[in-house]
Amino acid sequence: HMQFKGTPQFPSNVLDKAVSREGGMWNAFTYLDWTTYFETMPADKIDLALRIEADRMVNSRFDEEEVESERTVIISEREGNENEPHFLLGEVVQGAAFRVHSYHHEVIGDMADLHTITRDDLYHHYKTYYIPNNAVMAVAGDFETGEMLARIQELYERIPMGQEPARLS
Repeated sequence: HMQFKGTPQFPSNVLDKAVSREGGMWNAFTYLDWTTYFETMPADKIDLALRIEADRMVNSRFDEEEVESERTVIISEREGNENEPHFLLGEVVQGAAFRVHSYHHEVIGDMADLHTITRDDLYHHYKTYYIPNNAVMAVAGDFETGEMLARIQELYERIPMGQEPARLS
């Protein structure tokens, strides 16, 4: 959620409008151990998506008030999920199957964590995992491959690699 709250270059009130104005759409989704951010843009507007993602990789804002606002949104989403018997069953089965592993937890998180996670916890997670050496980029569409690779290199090569995130063994 915080990745949609903007950067200094692309403030939150500009991001959605910028993509929509250019005829695109964007969103994200998370699974057990990855998050996908995507834009679908007209071929001649793809540079906007490349610039947004390069900027979000290093400059996302984690404003304290926004964190609190999103906390209530996610808690409400979790509570809605808890009204589904399949969610509760899945949570118990997943917890039993992965007792000592990060898969033990549902993607949305445990209610106790949602109530106690801090802005600094979220920012630390962002700085640890939202780094070029922990990311995969896929681009598809009507473009010249050489030009696209050059532009990707121009935008992303200067982003510093972070420390290799710890891996579970």
